[in-house]
Amino acid sequence: MGRTSGPGSYGRQCVAKAKILNSIIDSLRIESIVEFGCGDGNQLTHYDIPRYLGFDVSETAVRMCMEQFSDDETKGFLHYTPSVFDNRTKLISGDAAMSVDVIFHLVEDPVYRKYMDDLFSCARRLVIISSSNHTDQGGKGVQHVRHRKFVDDVAAWYPDWTLIAEHPVESIDGKDIDSFYVFRRSAPDS
Repeated sequence: MGRTSGPGSYGRQCVAKAKILNSIIDSLRIESIVEFGCGDGNQLTHYDIPRYLGFDVSETAVRMCMEQFSDDETKGFLHYTPSVFDNRTKLISGDAAMSVDVIFHLVEDPVYRKYMDDLFSCARRLVIISSSNHTDQGGKGVQHVRHRKFVDDVAAWYPDWTLIAEHPVESIDGKDIDSFYVFRRSAPDS
């Protein structure tokens, strides 16, 4: 792991994403979020989230966040170990579950499916995903990136969830930037 979460978590990209996310949080009256992939916590410093629980596969990232937000009782962090994560009781939940710039890094199908199952298991009302939504893999040699049409997978795997909004992130420096996709549970939580 590098020292930071990467370029999308800093600078103008980060600010543009935070503006969109904060608008979503405000307009949908989101009081709590469970995020899968909190990274080093830099993006979180730009978000206006009343209560937050962040998971990450990197113990280093979790420790960094715990240190950075040690005085903030509205934020908590846990190490995410997919092979032993089991939320069938739904005790880990928020108004929304969120994934920002993670899905296209999940290159193996079983890892991707488990991540999506865990993400949706933690959402009471909404799921917010920032990612690409295409299968164009671009240039060769990028082994840690696999683009997916995840919106189609959500429709197939989670029929009680409906896409209610797509918020494109403004292109910065001509780079293709992802969109925020918001899904709402259309059936009561069982």
